[in-house]
Amino acid sequence: MSVPQLQALARDWPAGLKMVLLHGYEQGLIADHADTLTRSLVDPGNPAGLERLSSEQLQHDPQALLAAVSAISMFGGRVVVRVDGVDDRSAPALVPVLQGAVGNPLILVGSRLKAGGALLSLLARDRSALVVEVKSLGPGQVLDTVREMAEALGMRCDRQTAQLLVDATGGERSLLRSELERLALYLDAAPERQRTLESEAVQAVAAGTEFFDHAGLATAAVAGRAAEVVTRLSQLPTGEGVVILRFLAGRLATLAEIRTRIDAGAAASAALDAQRPPVFFKDKPVYLQAAQRWSTRGLAAALRAVLSAEMALKARGGLSDLEAQALVLRVAKSR
Repeated sequence: MSVPQLQALARDWPAGLKMVLLHGYEQGLIADHADTLTRSLVDPGNPAGLERLSSEQLQHDPQALLAAVSAISMFGGRVVVRVDGVDDRSAPALVPVLQGAVGNPLILVGSRLKAGGALLSLLARDRSALVVEVKSLGPGQVLDTVREMAEALGMRCDRQTAQLLVDATGGERSLLRSELERLALYLDAAPERQRTLESEAVQAVAAGTEFFDHAGLATAAVAGRAAEVVTRLSQLPTGEGVVILRFLAGRLATLAEIRTRIDAGAAASAALDAQRPPVFFKDKPVYLQAAQRWSTRGLAAALRAVLSAEMALKARGGLSDLEAQALVLRVAKSR
């Protein structure tokens, strides 16, 4: 689904729809789609309009999900419920929700899910659930998406300017959205006040700032280069905790898939070449080294910790940026 399609779904949520599951390979893209849908569904005037649950909560207290989708906000209106990190172990908690009456909208966010697994099998046969596989975008599609994101913020953007933004951010969705929001403020743009976004504005907003290599930090962490991680963290701009955790989660999820193939008997190089979307050729030596360094159990534990930390950082009273940085360093020292 595109950004406009997600926003349209939120505006006209079908009467019989209970939940939407977003899953796929690319963590940053999935998270951005989930954030778009969440923002569009939640009433900004309702301070209790969003309730977040963790996948661990669903496993330990399955009734918590049913209670959340049945809850009535003290401020009136609906409560949007969101659960990040769902997998096949989350399926039992969804059964009573599917069997019950239609309640609050439920957004489920997962990574790569098995086609014949418990979760997808459960939702595929129920009309009250919508499953969206978020697929990686080709270069042309990325530019179209940047233009869609800009248009949603009130800015017209040509492909040349979109390419400039992609180059400046490495195409990472959360960074792209952040830069576009800054540009909208700079141009005083809004959906009801359309402005033309040109390369001069991009250069003016970026002037005097140095682009931080979030991907390089995440790669150094999974490769176990602790000294490099410490150096990079000292240069990290304030308020970037969520961004670095998203990058790190993506690296760990990719490594986990590669490690699973190795455990099944594949050679490390063959396991790496089978990865989809493919690993960038310059990163292949690092992934080969990291795949040999990590165990499957270690990767699973690290990924759970990072996803939980990201949710805590977003929540009110959650982790501080300093704690997020400490977690990145702990990952660099783990295996």
